[in-house]
Parts: sequence; structure tokens; C-alpha cells
Amino acid sequence: MRVLLKALEDHPNVVGRSVHYNPEGDEKLKCPTTDNRNVAYVDDYNDAMKKLYAEMGREWIDTRWIDGAMWDSNFDWNHLHHKVELAETWFLADHLGLLDGDHVLEPEFNLEHRVYQSLSLF
Repeated sequence: MRVLLKALEDHPNVVGRSVHYNPEGDEKLKCPTTDNRNVAYVDDYNDAMKKLYAEMGREWIDTRWIDGAMWDSNFDWNHLHHKVELAETWFLADHLGLLDGDHVLEPEFNLEHRVYQSLSLF
């Protein structure tokens, strides 16, 4: 990743974002494990990537505060629940400046309210 970020250092729009948790299935719980994408491993990976992005002077977007608590709410034990995806999409779009000015459809748009409203629909 360091090599990739170095190669893209002149590109202004490269940002990183946290990796979602994966459900605790057979391959993650058996011994020895054949899939290390358990919650602790993903947290360590995200923390290492956040540190690397900071070292490289790149932006890191952490969405674990949105999807972390809901990672096991998915209907197929793989994809996030669509309401979690919606909340995360609102947050990312706002963070990347895609909801500025004319992109906002509602005059009284409040992102924090929209994210929590999306999550409260469960």
C-alpha cells in the first residue's frame, strides 16, 4: 500500500477508508482458521492503514462508527443491511464534498440527523 500511495502522491483525490467487518462464520471460527477477517483482525488492519495514510499525508475516512455496531445485521451474513449502507453513503458523500451547494436536495439538510435517522429505522 505504501508503494501505491507513493506512486499516486501527485493525485489529489486519493483517500482511504476503513474496511467493513465480516461475519463470524465457519472459516473464521474453526481451528486453525482459514480466514483471518475476524473483528479483531479487521480493527488491527484498519488501525494500521489509518497510521500509514497519516504517515503518507493522505486522508483516511473511518466509517466504523456507522457500520461497526451493525456489522452482523446483514440478511446474507455478507453485505451490510441496506439502511446501514444508506447511512454510510450519506456520510461518505458529505465527507467527499458531494453534498455541497446544489447537490443538496433539501434546504434544511442535516447529515448527522440523516445518518442517525437511517440507522434508527431498524
